Amino acid sequence: MTDLRDAILARPEIADVKAVKDGRVYLVSGEIRYGVRSVICQLYLAKRFYPELFDDVDPEEVHKELAEKFYGLSLGDGVYTSPQAPLNDPRSPGFNIRGYF
Repeated sequence: MTDLRDAILARPEIADVKAVKDGRVYLVSGEIRYGVRSVICQLYLAKRFYPELFDDVDPEEVHKELAEKFYGLSLGDGVYTSPQAPLNDPRSPGFNIRGYF
């Protein structure tokens, strides 16, 4: 996913877009954007963009619980966003969604 993000950011036609200049371009895998798992995507985005409102929410724990409780699966090392950076650092230019199911 990092390669895809880099390819998008390298497009000259979007070089002057403020989000590109500020490093605030995020990719989210379609695997968590639709269907029953879309709630996980929404939690990660909410936590990323409004950390002060979602201080008591841990999207990774919710993701883990959903996978185990409803699918009988453990999370692995899948990566569903780019860039990857700690969710708990609101200054970070990205956020981190790990897990696979």
